[in-house]
Amino acid sequence: MPNLKCISLDGLHLVFPVEIVVGRKGFSRPLVANLRRVIRKLTAPGDEALLGSIWTCNRPRPLSRDEQDLVEVGRAGSMPQREARAILRTVDPKQAYQSRRELIFYLVACICAFPDEMVKTQKGKCTTVKNSMLYACTPSRLEFYLNESRMRGQLSASDLEVVAPGTVCNEAHHGILGSRYRHTTKVSAQLQWQQFRSYLAARHLCAMHSVVVSCKRRRFTDDERLRLLLKTLKVFHNAGDDWLAM
Repeated sequence: MPNLKCISLDGLHLVFPVEIVVGRKGFSRPLVANLRRVIRKLTAPGDEALLGSIWTCNRPRPLSRDEQDLVEVGRAGSMPQREARAILRTVDPKQAYQSRRELIFYLVACICAFPDEMVKTQKGKCTTVKNSMLYACTPSRLEFYLNESRMRGQLSASDLEVVAPGTVCNEAHHGILGSRYRHTTKVSAQLQWQQFRSYLAARHLCAMHSVVVSCKRRRFTDDERLRLLLKTLKVFHNAGDDWLAM
């Protein structure tokens, strides 16, 4: 792959497990809403001079002493909840991260702002939300996340217009596609039902035609023909009612 210059990790891989834990309708939950804003900052073009060069999956740069202290604050939950929520209100999704420490800082604020959500676990798994958030603060994961911003910082404005922005920005399009799919499925079901009704009508006509031919061959009287036709229509009409009931 000679043109491959950067491998990044979509930040929503951190958000999805949290949404599963707090519920499928987690968009309205404060934790999910704030975490999405923190992750959305990764799609803003970053400055390589501040973030460092693109990480090429070699040995990651270890956490500095200041970064380690922030991670310990998140692990202990020692940041006051009010202060953490005030920090999250300052997040600007359109402003790129200036350092790796800044990303850790906002992730730790999410941990400390919603302590009740941090102890929840996904069904069938023993990993808590807090552990998932702390794992995102490890050097290799941080570098993978920031590669997205580094890569966008190297692209021109015209290239940024055509480059897919990733799952973070495509969710509105996913919603549109989902609604179109549901509409198409509904229309398809309606067409199938119309085809079935046409099939029943054709069966009625075929049955009537068979009765008429049979009556002519056996030389039935007009009353016998009418009685047999009515009996045939009643049988197929009841069959149609049974299908409607299903």
